[in-house]
Amino acid sequence: MKTIAFASMIATIGNLNRPVSHTISRIEYETFQREFIFQKLKGKSFGLAFCEKFDITDFILEHLSDNTAKYHIENLGYIDDINITENLKNNETKMD
Repeated sequence: MKTIAFASMIATIGNLNRPVSHTISRIEYETFQREFIFQKLKGKSFGLAFCEKFDITDFILEHLSDNTAKYHIENLGYIDDINITENLKNNETKMD
């Protein structure tokens, strides 16, 4: 059992430099952050709750401290800010 967990962690470390295959919008992330308090009351970490909510497999993220998990999520490509930028541009075009 420990060998399988170790192998999974090594595989995840190897994938850190690869693009994230599953992204969420900034709005989904902000909603998750507000709702996280209920998961915290159940004893879940930020990373574990995030992975469960968005069906993501990231063994490292699941075990990071809350602040480190937030940093990892916000800076390593889990959040797709392109959608927001495109929506803002579309709204500006409609207003013109």
